[in-house]
Amino acid sequence: MNRHDLRWYEKLNIFVGIVAAIFAIAGYTLRDFIGNPPTTEETTVGTVTNIEATTKTIDEATTEMIDKATTETTDETTTEATDETTTESVVETHSESVVDTEEEVPESVEEEVRRIRKEYYSFQEEKENLKRDNIISDVVIYYKEDRVALIEILPGYAGVRYSRMYYFDEKGKLYFAFIFDKKRENRLYVKDDIVIRYIDENNEVFDYENEMNCNGFDELAFSESYEMLDSFD
Repeated sequence: MNRHDLRWYEKLNIFVGIVAAIFAIAGYTLRDFIGNPPTTEETTVGTVTNIEATTKTIDEATTEMIDKATTETTDETTTEATDETTTESVVETHSESVVDTEEEVPESVEEEVRRIRKEYYSFQEEKENLKRDNIISDVVIYYKEDRVALIEILPGYAGVRYSRMYYFDEKGKLYFAFIFDKKRENRLYVKDDIVIRYIDENNEVFDYENEMNCNGFDELAFSESYEMLDSFD
């Protein structure tokens, strides 16, 4: 080879050496990357860090959900408690009203009815021993201690097809009227000239009301009984 060729060969060697060095450096770098992966400690630290971050996120989300649920539950509980309190208040008010009504009207009526029945049965026990008059046909008067205690009227009198029995207390007040025939019975319990209980022909019970319908038997009882009482007393 001539001098010129040697110089070209030298340049080629230098180029090859440079390329080899580059590849060597690249190889060492690749080997370090492949041959020396992150240690377990580094991996664990990274994993723990990721877990902690994830846990923190989950905790925050859970806390938010719990706070929201707690708020909603509290609101619902408060609403329900308010509704229950309101309902209980209405129910209690209603119950008190019902109790008051029952104490003032039905119980007083029941008590008076018991008193009337007691007086009626007491009268029946001594009825046969009482003085009686039959001044008017179809009418019998019973006296107790010189006062009219009972007026009995047979059916047909004054054009009325029912038998009538009018009971008077010691003050001369009508307290019980029994109007009946062979199939039907009507009972009127009276206090201070007011019918407090009416039991009709179907045995239905009607207690005192401002517009109690006694099927006209109350008018018959008051007008007829007091008219006769005035004439015989």
